Amino acid sequence: DINEKCRKVLAVKYWAGLGSLKPVKGENLAGRLSDDNSKALIRELYANAITLLSNNGNILPLKTNKPLKVATVAINKKESTIFQKRINSYYPAENFHVDTEDIKSVAEISEKLRDFDIVIAAVYLNDQRPGRNFGIKPGMTGFVENLVSKNKTIVTFFGNPYALNNFEALDRAESLILAYQENEFTDDLSAQLIFGGIGAKGRLPVTINDK
Repeated sequence: DINEKCRKVLAVKYWAGLGSLKPVKGENLAGRLSDDNSKALIRELYANAITLLSNNGNILPLKTNKPLKVATVAINKKESTIFQKRINSYYPAENFHVDTEDIKSVAEISEKLRDFDIVIAAVYLNDQRPGRNFGIKPGMTGFVENLVSKNKTIVTFFGNPYALNNFEALDRAESLILAYQENEFTDDLSAQLIFGGIGAKGRLPVTINDK
């Protein structure tokens, strides 16, 4: 298997013209790799990847033609995120962030969130590797289950798709968006998707479970 995979990689490199060395000039390398065209391409790739896994009752795009009491909560964060700031540019919301290992904070925030019409939650996992349990911290699955069971919830999941198997409660969320990883593009674009700023174009590239 290792030999076969290595052969495939070497073949692709050869087809890409990497068989002959072409030294890259180091001057202004960072600037050339981060120009506006590159950023536009990266943004487009992420916009086409973000996947809407469920949308019960067609709650998305979220309609704001009547007053709603909206909260956002960044799970596994210690400060507000780009995701939350973008949501507030569409609709005024009260922002929370929670470290699920802080039991006292979890209890306080859970109680406060029950007062809102809609909770827009972002689940942030800081590791893509299954061997490290995808970066799922103690208390995180319990907090998510409690949140979804007691609130009308829209969830964006920033992490490895396979990690969703650890969050069975997300099946009961009004809507579930898979952003795959956290960065400035996915944070911003997934918030836009909630309010119809972009469409949902992504398709799940792997089989997570029988659903």
